[in-house]
Amino acid sequence: MSVAVRLGAETGRLDQLIAALDGQASVAVLAGDLVVPDRALAPVTDDPFAATTALVAPDPHGDLVIRHHRIVSAGTSFHAVEGATHRSVGALVIAPADAPPAREAIADLQAAMDHGAFSLSPEELVEAVLVALVRGQVPVRGVNIV
Repeated sequence: MSVAVRLGAETGRLDQLIAALDGQASVAVLAGDLVVPDRALAPVTDDPFAATTALVAPDPHGDLVIRHHRIVSAGTSFHAVEGATHRSVGALVIAPADAPPAREAIADLQAAMDHGAFSLSPEELVEAVLVALVRGQVPVRGVNIV
């Protein structure tokens, strides 16, 4: 069973996500405005042993670079990506085994935003989490949305 955390305009911060990453359960991270049937999320939410995974869609003008099903580069309006192959659809699951490095990477992201290093719209928080995970060397698998 996974814990779900929605990110968006209502939250604007990552504190709830950081607290949920206790290593006891996988954590589903969803964009606040994402409307998607549970069946579409199944590839990333139903397997308790799955690796950290993001739902993606092919898009050569997107915000992700995927090689061999692994996200190797992620972007936002502040973090540029060259050679994009996919875009984030606003849903990912962080596996319990990845919780400690993910928590550290996301806390660093929140600290950078708090100190004004950059600013993002609340709608970009899921993508910013992907940037933090990739830069924090947390392996993230990309799965095409059904």
